[in-house]
Amino acid sequence: MEHLIAQEIKWDFAMVQLNYHDLLHQYVPSSLTRRNLDGKPAQARWLLDKLTPTGIPLIIMEPLLGGRLARMNKNAIKIMQHELPDASPASWALRYAAQLPNVFTVLSGMTAMDHLRDNIGIYSPFTPLSDRESNVLKNALDIFVTQQNIPCTNCGYCMPCAYGVNIPAIFTHYNNCADDELLPKGDGTAEDERKRRAFLVGHDRAVPDLRQAIRCTGCNQCTPHCPQRIDVPSKLAELGRLVEQLRKGG
Repeated sequence: MEHLIAQEIKWDFAMVQLNYHDLLHQYVPSSLTRRNLDGKPAQARWLLDKLTPTGIPLIIMEPLLGGRLARMNKNAIKIMQHELPDASPASWALRYAAQLPNVFTVLSGMTAMDHLRDNIGIYSPFTPLSDRESNVLKNALDIFVTQQNIPCTNCGYCMPCAYGVNIPAIFTHYNNCADDELLPKGDGTAEDERKRRAFLVGHDRAVPDLRQAIRCTGCNQCTPHCPQRIDVPSKLAELGRLVEQLRKGG
């Protein structure tokens, strides 16, 4: 990117992935990242700082981090709703993206009419985040990144798996349960037993038997394709053990 913007070319625009998670959450390269890349990936803040002085108009992709920032988790959402009871988690992310320097378009994947209405309302008219709202967003993010989530955005770049494992579906089910505080703890209570049964029922509905984590062979063909640099076989093995333990009632 540095080479391209140094050329004597008038660029019409640049399209870049930017969202408040990647800009505000400290980036720490993992050993997996260093093993699979020549050097470390550019941080979102570095990209923005380099692009801002150029004045190149920006198209923002992944403002919701593959939908993760539209869902968040219960504790993070409580912080947002205390400040703006009627605002969706997605609206916070889209407002943040739109107020960044040189931004003229924010891309948003929508699968329902309610999403379209919400997005139009966010920008009609557009109001940047206030200083107070920015602090609220940072506090919600701090809660979000300390949860038990797997940083999967359901992009599907790891697919198809050569052995039929549905990697995104497995990670999504786990993340949804973590977000909603529905992961069983194994404490023997009636509530925990309810969570155990619900987790397994939801898991088997979301992921057919032949596509579950236990079918992973550890070939590692998926890992280099993951934009989030997840150690996919390791996580699948971990979730496979969890499911088998829960099936035994543990």
